[in-house]
Amino acid sequence: MFSKRRMTGPRVAFLLLAALHLFFLAYLYSVQGIHADKEALKFTGSAEALLRGDPHDLLHRYPTYGTYILFLVPFAAIGNYWLAVSAQVILGFIAAWRLKQLVLRTTGSDVWAWVATAGLLLSYLVQTWTLSLYSEPLMTSL
Repeated sequence: MFSKRRMTGPRVAFLLLAALHLFFLAYLYSVQGIHADKEALKFTGSAEALLRGDPHDLLHRYPTYGTYILFLVPFAAIGNYWLAVSAQVILGFIAAWRLKQLVLRTTGSDVWAWVATAGLLLSYLVQTWTLSLYSEPLMTSL
């Protein structure tokens, strides 16, 4: 019925770090909410215009932000930008995990790999952008 696999140290550490990261994001959300104004309006507006068949913003006004505008198109299509923020959180987890693997390969040190992962997931400067509809969360993860 239940698996007899035990939780190993790295799994427990990652789960604890993930839980701490989610609590940190919940705190940031309680303080600042989701940034969906100012710059975010040009991205969401461009994604919605693209859905209507108007690629002018994507190709001429904001071509350097094309990746993020295209990222937002599916969320604009369903009318739910909260899912875009959720996708950015998931991409942030994937980026942190890949950073851990990269640091482990380059340094050979498991400790430094976990420090880098924790640094990324708990950095105020990085995570404050995760709760926004700006291009920074996607570009940081990529």
